[in-house]
Amino acid sequence: MKSTLKIDAAIDAALEKILRAAGSSLSAYLMPEMLEKMRAEMKDIMIDSYIQGSTDCYKVLKRDAND
Repeated sequence: MKSTLKIDAAIDAALEKILRAAGSSLSAYLMPEMLEKMRAEMKDIMIDSYIQGSTDCYKVLKRDAND
């Protein structure tokens, strides 16, 4: 449960940064459906970024092992 809360907090923090850069805030989005959609999209972005970072790290380690 604690890790889920940390993930949710990280997702909200990332959304807040983007929205503030656009002159808005999460607090401006009162519709639960909209918040859930935004959170789901940000979670997908974070997952894709994590996977890409892991893949890049693997490639570097593999390349260095072959040198």
